[in-house]
Amino acid sequence: MEETDIEGLAVELDVELDGVVCNCLYKLLPALNPDYAEVIWRADILGEPCVGITLNNVTVRIHRGRQSAQETAQGNVSDLSRPWLPR
Repeated sequence: MEETDIEGLAVELDVELDGVVCNCLYKLLPALNPDYAEVIWRADILGEPCVGITLNNVTVRIHRGRQSAQETAQGNVSDLSRPWLPR
C-alpha cells in the first residue's frame, strides 16, 4: 500500500468506544501533573489550541502527559487483576 492510499481509507468512528476512552481519560486527568492534564484536556479532548505556551513546550507536555496517563492506567488495571492488594 502506498502512502497516498491511506488517504482513501474510510474511518468509521465507534461512538461507544470513543465515549469509554474519553471517560477513562477524564478520570485519569486529576492524577496527572496539572500542566500535563491541562494540555491533554485542551489538545486531545477539546481539540483547542494551547495559547500562551511554546509549541515545543506543548509537545513535551503532551508526550509526558500521555506517558504518565498510560502508566497510571496500566497500574490501575494491574491492581484490579489482583484483588488481594490493599487499595
